[in-house]
Amino acid sequence: MPAYVSKIVNKAREIVHEEAKYRQQFLNRIGEKIQLKKGSKEGWVRFSALGGFSEVGRSCVFLQTKESKVLLDCGVNNGSTNVNPYIDAPEFDLDGLDAVIISHAHLDHSGFAPYLYEYGYKGPLYTTLPTRDVMTLLQIDYIDVMQRESGNAPYSSNGIKGAIKHSVTLDYNEVCDITPDMRLTFQNAGHILGSALTHIHIGEGMHNLLYTSDLKYGPTNCLSQHIPDSRESRP
Repeated sequence: MPAYVSKIVNKAREIVHEEAKYRQQFLNRIGEKIQLKKGSKEGWVRFSALGGFSEVGRSCVFLQTKESKVLLDCGVNNGSTNVNPYIDAPEFDLDGLDAVIISHAHLDHSGFAPYLYEYGYKGPLYTTLPTRDVMTLLQIDYIDVMQRESGNAPYSSNGIKGAIKHSVTLDYNEVCDITPDMRLTFQNAGHILGSALTHIHIGEGMHNLLYTSDLKYGPTNCLSQHIPDSRESRP
């Protein structure tokens, strides 16, 4: 059991259960789209930076193939005049987006994702369960701060609820088809709780992409719980 029970995290999980009927239909639609819309599994791959390159913040990568359009991270950069990713880029179309993948909860990687749901995106958001819960906490805090400091936030709680409602949480090493020609696997990035390296297997394996996002190279004790040996408690 956690040392502190979060009402916000509990509410996020309640939303998933309350929307069970919708989510069943939603997940069925995803499965049908992935399985029935089969085309060529080989061809070109395009990787476009919509934010996060040559800067710290608003990480956002647009990955395209002949069959698929996927967003890797969708963050904000409050330390710059350019806060949001370039979702007005000519090749990006919200209506044609197949999936969003969030690597971890920090706002420079997840802070703009609810905006997509606020303005019409109804597709899946893939992440780990800890990332979904922690990013919900940070996103709620983010729009609260934005409202108090500037009187304006890029999205409301409806956008955050939409992201939760359409979330698909995966475990590390769990393999999941996310589009007709893309297969997703998360690996532990060792950065924060729930953080993941994103491996995308494209087509029949001609292309493989590893989006590292933020990672820790060496061993860490920050994310592990130390259970003392019985001998350690002796005087």
